Amino acid sequence: MGKKKESRRLYGNKRNISDEVEKYKREFYSKYFGDLSKIVFSVLVVGNIFSVFIGTEDHSMYLVLELFGISGTAFLLSLGHKFIK
Repeated sequence: MGKKKESRRLYGNKRNISDEVEKYKREFYSKYFGDLSKIVFSVLVVGNIFSVFIGTEDHSMYLVLELFGISGTAFLLSLGHKFIK
């Protein structure tokens, strides 16, 4: 009977450890995709806005890149949000 109690304790500890590992993984991936979305936003959106203000001739290409940056940012943020839940 003593062995069964020990095995239950060990199983409970393993389960708690695996829950903590899963929680850490979710937090890590959510932070990763959140930071990646910040990078995509700053490079594709903010960078292109500055180049439009400088006075480039190809405005349509920069508009496409800005839309791609905004949609990429939204996608990465939603992906990071799914890892939290």
